Amino acid sequence: MSDSVKALMYAAVGAVIFCTAISLFMMLTRNVEKLSENVRDTSAYDTSLAKEGRVEPDEPEITYADVMAELMTDTLEYDLKIDGVLIKKESYNLAMRDSYTFTFSPHYVRNCVYDSNGYLSEVDYWGKP
Repeated sequence: MSDSVKALMYAAVGAVIFCTAISLFMMLTRNVEKLSENVRDTSAYDTSLAKEGRVEPDEPEITYADVMAELMTDTLEYDLKIDGVLIKKESYNLAMRDSYTFTFSPHYVRNCVYDSNGYLSEVDYWGKP
């Protein structure tokens, strides 16, 4: 075969490979766009997808020191209830901290209470047995 025929065949094979690559690129781009749109739509409705990759404990471990640290400020941002003793944010000050008596428990469970607007209004701590 002459050199010109070889060059023509190389050019033809190159053009076919180039066209195939461009076609695959466009097809994969469409698929990625569809996939990302599906993921976005699904994650907007199903928040469990975002949480599946993480392993979280059922309840965060809260110690007595954590509960007492809530009382180490001059004012409270929300009402506290510790083992059934309600501490109102309006009437609390740091000097009153020692007047409350709580049953010591090494670990506590926290329950957050929200008002009708979604703001945190009270945090309840209950000692674990």
